[in-house]
Amino acid sequence: MGLPNNPPAEIKQANSVSVRQQPIATQQAYRHFPYAQAEQNQLIIVSSYATGKDKRFEFMDVEAGKALMQMIYAAREEGIWIIPVSGFRTIEQQQQLFQNQIKRLGSAQEAAKVSAPAGYSEHHTGFAVDLTDGKFPKQDIKLQFETTDAYRWLTRHAKEFGFEMSFKQNNFQGISFEPWHWRYVGTPDAAAIFSQARNQR
Repeated sequence: MGLPNNPPAEIKQANSVSVRQQPIATQQAYRHFPYAQAEQNQLIIVSSYATGKDKRFEFMDVEAGKALMQMIYAAREEGIWIIPVSGFRTIEQQQQLFQNQIKRLGSAQEAAKVSAPAGYSEHHTGFAVDLTDGKFPKQDIKLQFETTDAYRWLTRHAKEFGFEMSFKQNNFQGISFEPWHWRYVGTPDAAAIFSQARNQR
């Protein structure tokens, strides 16, 4: 789950077969905006997460992934341990997550307050990532992340590396506060992907 002591000279490129670009919807679903699924050959590995049978590799867009690595190592210089928990996510993976939330909360409307429907997750783009504090692993994807040093560091410095929090408290979309969820908008192309969401903040 950790990272090497020094930044890698070259971040490993994913060699998986390309995933077909999914058609993008034109309207919101439960106040979530539609996003196309990134091609697999546009992604790089940014971390491994968990151990044993639960271990998985996390991917991001090349540009966003390199910026994330720069941010993680800058934080480390100040004694902050930021770990990527979840990066790129396929339409199929999001569908399963959303269905699980419907079962837990009883309706799609309620589920959409805490999870995006398939085809509407920022994670599809490869430019969004969920982060946690490596010193407090039991706070992954929980509101308690807001109390960690990693979160406080991100609120001060993430913008220097092109990242911003997607779902702040009382956001206009009515999505639950997600202190762990950050998106990369550090280039014009990246910012354009989230233009609908950013223009209505």
